[in-house]
Amino acid sequence: MKKFLSVLLCCSLLLTLLLAGCGDSSSTNDTSGTQQESSTEAGDDGADLSSMRSDALSEVRKEYNDTIDASTINKLVGRLKSSTDLDSVLESSVDEYKDAVRAVFDDVLPFITEGSLIGPKAPATYEEACTYITEEFQSFTNGDTTALDAALATMQETYDSDSQTAFDTARRTLWDEYECTVETNTYFQDHT
Repeated sequence: MKKFLSVLLCCSLLLTLLLAGCGDSSSTNDTSGTQQESSTEAGDDGADLSSMRSDALSEVRKEYNDTIDASTINKLVGRLKSSTDLDSVLESSVDEYKDAVRAVFDDVLPFITEGSLIGPKAPATYEEACTYITEEFQSFTNGDTTALDAALATMQETYDSDSQTAFDTARRTLWDEYECTVETNTYFQDHT
């Protein structure tokens, strides 16, 4: 009889443990199911954002087919597709994201060596290049021509061997120095 009661007690304990284990297992499954749903939703948000990014880039890309070299456009699009720098802008407004992408593309437009098809060609002589650059940036200097003079001096060193690179490098230096955009410095559009 003692043996029978011991076996019965063991069986009831085992049954209790099994039932308790099944209950814990189902609550664990519920939690993991919720976690899976959350990660799926986050994945969907990421996929949606990626899709929105691709669509916007494709649309803006078409706008620049005649103004920027195709290989440069491919590089810019590739860089923007793999970057999350503008995601907060994209999340708030697709139109604002497109404007930010246009600003990246516009930054290339004034420079042939950076892939522009409409940027100014380097003048035939160093002196003509100096005249062009001085006129382009005179309104930005505010009387202090230190940066302008330095850029022109640097340009002179290589102008005879590679005029376009020297010209664009001097102009890029000054565009960056004076924080120019195609809206604030339209000289290249008016004098090409």
